[in-house]
Amino acid sequence: MGRSERRTLTPKDLNLEIPDFTFRPNVWTEAFLTGLESIDVRNKRIVEIGVGTGIIGIDLLKRGVKKYVGVDIDARILPIAKQNIEKIVPKFKQRVTLLQSDLLESVPSDYLFDVICGCLPQVSKPATIKLGDEDSFARYFDAVKYQSVLNVYGLGLNEAVLIQSKTRLKSQGSVVLVLFGRAGKSVLEELFTHNGYTPRIVFEDNIAQLRETTLATLVEAEKQGHKFFFFKDLACRKPISVKEAEERRIKGKDSYHKIYVIEGKLN
Repeated sequence: MGRSERRTLTPKDLNLEIPDFTFRPNVWTEAFLTGLESIDVRNKRIVEIGVGTGIIGIDLLKRGVKKYVGVDIDARILPIAKQNIEKIVPKFKQRVTLLQSDLLESVPSDYLFDVICGCLPQVSKPATIKLGDEDSFARYFDAVKYQSVLNVYGLGLNEAVLIQSKTRLKSQGSVVLVLFGRAGKSVLEELFTHNGYTPRIVFEDNIAQLRETTLATLVEAEKQGHKFFFFKDLACRKPISVKEAEERRIKGKDSYHKIYVIEGKLN
């Protein structure tokens, strides 16, 4: 595993264009950046799924990637990412390609990468939310399109990344994903092994559940007998139900969970 302390974003890191419909960099971003520090990226070809503000791409370019491809399902994001990248690291803009794409669907099939990475939604879209409104693309995914037995944990979109990446990785290539610990570490590791990867946890931490993201679909899954891992305390020692975590969220109180950054090496 890489370093144990989560990197902290500074005002300089956040000197970016960040409109309301983008996912504002936060503790998930910090975990992503920290986990990626354990990955050798110099002179590598990398694709990031869910480019957002471009903050991850900027960091990767500073670290010496040979080619950075940033994709996002939300077309509104791409001009923002382009503007931020060209503002912060203008000398590297020739190394950058930005594409509108649902996962890797629009990436040319002859593009092969050393690393495919992403911090993707892990909550199924509730019926009351329309994808594309406000920042919904950053928080939810379409479980009907990305069906999986693991959608009970919100992992269908991330499993699709692992499946699609098999034909897009160079030999010894890897996928790096930032994953919610609500399913438990063993389920997350099985997500990788079942799809043909050897997992390595490169960073883990305890963080507060985002108050902006509803847990309604998980509450229903819990009623059906599925187990989740939420906690009342930041040390993650006092377990609570999803129902209680959602009640706390609605009341403006924090609950907590684990977060993992996992690298999967293609077998």
